[in-house]
Amino acid sequence: MKKSLIVYLSFPVLSALSVVGFSRLQPMDLSVKATAAVDTYGHYTSRAPTSTTPGSKEFWISCSTHEVLFAAPSLGTIIDRGQPLVSQIRTWKDDATGRYIPCAQEALEFTSYGDGTCKVSGIGTFNYRVLSFPTTSPSGDRVIEVDNSAIRGCDFLQEIVIPETVTTLGWYFGAYCDNLTTVSFPKSVTSIGSYILDQCPKLDYISINSSNPNYTAQGYCLIDKANKKLLKGTNRSIITTSSSVVTSIGYDAFAALESLTEITIPNNITSLAEGVFKFCSNLRTVNMPNTIPEFGYDLFRYDSNLSVINYVGTKAQWNAIKKETMAGMAWNAGVDELTVRCTDGSIVINS
Repeated sequence: MKKSLIVYLSFPVLSALSVVGFSRLQPMDLSVKATAAVDTYGHYTSRAPTSTTPGSKEFWISCSTHEVLFAAPSLGTIIDRGQPLVSQIRTWKDDATGRYIPCAQEALEFTSYGDGTCKVSGIGTFNYRVLSFPTTSPSGDRVIEVDNSAIRGCDFLQEIVIPETVTTLGWYFGAYCDNLTTVSFPKSVTSIGSYILDQCPKLDYISINSSNPNYTAQGYCLIDKANKKLLKGTNRSIITTSSSVVTSIGYDAFAALESLTEITIPNNITSLAEGVFKFCSNLRTVNMPNTIPEFGYDLFRYDSNLSVINYVGTKAQWNAIKKETMAGMAWNAGVDELTVRCTDGSIVINS
């Protein structure tokens, strides 16, 4: 039976709705076989209610441009997920046991391994801002892997949530997603391929379950525990100063971050791979220790606003650093003029 949403919401919640601009909501079907909440434009939310009883747990309401979470018992908490709605009506399937099946399960592409497990092999028709991977495929196989390049170049994505069933993320997972800001890793992921989250300019937040045996996240940096390597940084990263956690920074770790203006590399870092800070168009200042004997090529490629490196060492120590070049591409290609401030004076470098 469909009931008006207003029956269940207290006055404070209705006031909150008006604050965030949700003045009218159509009735919502809360039965087990129901579709998800419908908004004034006839669109359906991208999440099913987590409870069919208003006030018992939580459920999602979809409005014209956002979805919000109402948490019981008071229904006083509203979490604005910033979730857009699809341009066509999408109903929620039901597997006859009362479980809601999310749109991601319908839209993504899967390849079965034939043993009750499968991998996500492509983005398919999925087009929401928040991708919360399903734990099973439509055929019931448990999702344990995301294939190489399966989630790549998806400019509509803003957030990715990986479930506890997934153990392996392939090459280029989440790479080149221009609007991606947030990625959450579970404790189950024990293998991550190269170029993960590569060149995602708006990436701000990386989190990982603290029980993960192979990876950790500190200062919004994804770190390989065994190799003490920083795999991926964000616009908000602060690199830890602990040598027991990280000693090197991997390929493209901070590449193309658009809001990174200054970075401090602590003296526990002894190795910088190729392209670590390339295409960071707003990077202006780098604070660097004297513990790094060589630079990978492309290190600051096309960082057009980079003007100062504060180097904690002498001019002789700076000049002694091996600076790699590949195919004519220098470590500072595209940086017109750079001043390296050493402890005993400055060096001006033109590309």
